[in-house]
Amino acid sequence: MPNRTEVSVDVTLEPSDFYSPLHRTWRNLIHFVLVLCSALLWRETWRDWSWPYSAINIGSMALLVMSFAYPWMRVRHRFRKFSAMGKSRRFTFDAEGLHIQSENASGDYRWSTVARVVETPRLFIFKFAQTNRGGRTIPKRCFKHLDDIPRLRQLLRENFNGNLRLRAD
Repeated sequence: MPNRTEVSVDVTLEPSDFYSPLHRTWRNLIHFVLVLCSALLWRETWRDWSWPYSAINIGSMALLVMSFAYPWMRVRHRFRKFSAMGKSRRFTFDAEGLHIQSENASGDYRWSTVARVVETPRLFIFKFAQTNRGGRTIPKRCFKHLDDIPRLRQLLRENFNGNLRLRAD
């Protein structure tokens, strides 16, 4: 029987944990509206297709296509370049801090080394004080039990003294 004061989760990251054009986010909604406006503008200028404007139209359509494709291609590239991103690791949270165990390494981080914890609708993000870049991402889909997420929130509220932004649900 696992200790009820600790929460463990086995994480295997996927590209869709970081970006998907189909996720309902403000960023994707704004992007979709901008693309729609650009497409309508492009359609209007298409009627007056003449040589001086054709390069602008072709360039704007290329930018439109790339604006959809680039974020997804960037995430996929990182997963291919850094194979460790897709490997499984185990995160254990307790009163002392965060413990990470993977195939190649392990680490124990006291709560004082964590600068910020942010919870989004799909993820928990742990930012460390030593670096401004990166952090640890834990998708909520990886939690095995429904009560693990509220237990982790409670554990963070009781033990973490840094910048904490959790959801109410």
